[in-house]
Amino acid sequence: MKFISFIFCLAMIVSCEKGFEPDFSFGKATAERNAESWKAQGVAKYNKPHGIGIDFIFDVFNEVGELRQRLTFGKVPIDVVSVALKNSSAQSNDTITRASFKTVSSDGDVLEDIYLVLEDSIQSHIEILSIDSDTNWIKGAFMATFIIDPNRPKFNPNNPDTIRFTNGAFEARIDKE
Repeated sequence: MKFISFIFCLAMIVSCEKGFEPDFSFGKATAERNAESWKAQGVAKYNKPHGIGIDFIFDVFNEVGELRQRLTFGKVPIDVVSVALKNSSAQSNDTITRASFKTVSSDGDVLEDIYLVLEDSIQSHIEILSIDSDTNWIKGAFMATFIIDPNRPKFNPNNPDTIRFTNGAFEARIDKE
């Protein structure tokens, strides 16, 4: 029994040393975030609640796999098009293409700060560049400026008040489920 416990502990130590590796097999996004390199794993799904476009979720994790940042785009038209990003509820039955950004702490389940997209089509937009109907892969580009939600107290004083994504690119396989 001691030998089995030793082997189990050794396996746990070895697996922890490797650290968390993001899974980019369903999608990824890259950009400059406040002039620093940024990369997130992603997913794309048809907007099920309302059947309006595609929703994208791009997540950044720390070295042990805890969620730290989430960038979302919602109700993005399924077409090769460029659209401005707006602040809109994911639950609303409108066709407004939305974006949001938030930071998370603790073990990935404590919401820190919420950011609102700057509603300016020059500074905040998403562009669908290609859609492969055979593989369901979609590729695009984005630029977005977010400001911390002024109606909410700032949770983490180390978070910036403004976040600018430039040179953003993404690709993801649209999940039909």
